[in-house]
Amino acid sequence: SQFTLWADCRSGRRPSWSRAAPGDRAEPLYLAFAAVMLTEQFGRTTNDTRLELTERPGAFLRSALSLWDPQVSLGELQNQAYGYLFPQGPFFLLGHLLGAPGWLVERTWSLLLVIAACEGARRVARAVDVVPAAATLAGLVYAFTPRMVAEVGVRSAEILPAVALPWALLPLLHL
Repeated sequence: SQFTLWADCRSGRRPSWSRAAPGDRAEPLYLAFAAVMLTEQFGRTTNDTRLELTERPGAFLRSALSLWDPQVSLGELQNQAYGYLFPQGPFFLLGHLLGAPGWLVERTWSLLLVIAACEGARRVARAVDVVPAAATLAGLVYAFTPRMVAEVGVRSAEILPAVALPWALLPLLHL
């Protein structure tokens, strides 16, 4: 209830809906995701939408602020480059600045999207009192829908709304 949530916050405890129940830990599952996603085709990029985002993220982000791109053919109007300004662009730029190989930044980005989708759906299921094992299964089913699996490595920007959806729903469940 709202009173319980208010009382939990006032006492300094984590709200009851955010406490992990026994058997409600997904970290081992996410480590398994990482092992699979980071070792599959080790060292190769998947060409996630924009090669220049992986290879030259700073230049790509600067060009995303302009309507005209003179670097392509005889020039072209930018096509959706502004969509990479946040959060994907800064993530790739940070990886580049840290000296991480482009393929590793790209795979880490995809891994974070899968984990965020899974964890968001899992938390939504827990918020509506689904038992931990079933909530984890719900998260897995959501994160590994055919659309997510098909797009996470090649058009990850297109699945960002689906990744964010459970997180947008979660606060509404606690009103």
